[in-house]
Amino acid sequence: MHDPLVELNDIYCRLGTKEVFTGLSLRVNRGEILSVVGVSGVGKSTLLKVISRLVPVQQGIVRVFGLDLSTLAEDECNQRVRSRIGFVFQSGALFDWMTVEDNVIFPLIYGVRSDATGLTKARERARQLLRVVKMEGTEHHQPDQHSGGMKKRVAIARALITQPDLILYDEPTSGLDPVMGAIIDDLIVQMRDQFGVTEIVVTHDLAAARRFSDRIAMLHNGRIIAVADPENFLRLKDPVVQQFVRGEGYGPLTANL
Repeated sequence: MHDPLVELNDIYCRLGTKEVFTGLSLRVNRGEILSVVGVSGVGKSTLLKVISRLVPVQQGIVRVFGLDLSTLAEDECNQRVRSRIGFVFQSGALFDWMTVEDNVIFPLIYGVRSDATGLTKARERARQLLRVVKMEGTEHHQPDQHSGGMKKRVAIARALITQPDLILYDEPTSGLDPVMGAIIDDLIVQMRDQFGVTEIVVTHDLAAARRFSDRIAMLHNGRIIAVADPENFLRLKDPVVQQFVRGEGYGPLTANL
């Protein structure tokens, strides 16, 4: 019996006049790497915000760590949910005016698990994590001294600093060359294997998702229309999935464009 860490049950989410999710359901098991794929603008990044309750749903249940998010006050959500989640944003989202090390320790000093009295230990842990992501020796560098891929590695170290149970990645290989993209792919697997975290990755890069995912889910028209392990995902007969897998310009994915 799988142990679900995240459960989305028949959720509906509207942003302004746009219906983003219309009965979406998804289950993410503890210790797995699940990728959510789909075309641009389909709501993949919004899904991560729903899981961390940065975006509310109008209907349905969002359960994370066994907690129904709709029942939690904001402070309680911070302490019981968000403090256990690490984020890796598409751009890396590092602070240019801070050193690499200060970026990594930021969630410990200023975040929902802040503990300014533990600054020395935080710096020690930051250096350990920078070694893990092969960025040792960069502690006192500024982020703009490094490439996009190196910044992503720093962002992964920052996501791990609070010892989270869940990491959410938003397009982690976007804008990277194939070699650096493969390094990030390997790091995603390493983070799960070494630290035991559950990982949800939203991406349009199916080739990358195949390399690191235990399962791939496809988001289309406000719902998850397919979930399978990578090899079986490629064989699914759904015409929407097949157009995405083949990278074809004409088909149901683009019928309304």
